[in-house]
Amino acid sequence: MLNVPERDYRTFEELCSFFPKDEPSTVRNALTELKDEKYVIIIHGNTYAVNKLRIPNMKLR
Repeated sequence: MLNVPERDYRTFEELCSFFPKDEPSTVRNALTELKDEKYVIIIHGNTYAVNKLRIPNMKLR
């Protein structure tokens, strides 16, 4: 989502299409983890956006 500056949000379905080998539950779990850490936010239903204020503090595991 960060790589497309004119649109830093995606629906759950769009995100799943980027990872065709992963089950939707895997994508959902990843989004939940990112949401819990406040790296992404839900802006409407199944639409996720990057929390740009939080990204500079992101820790890689």
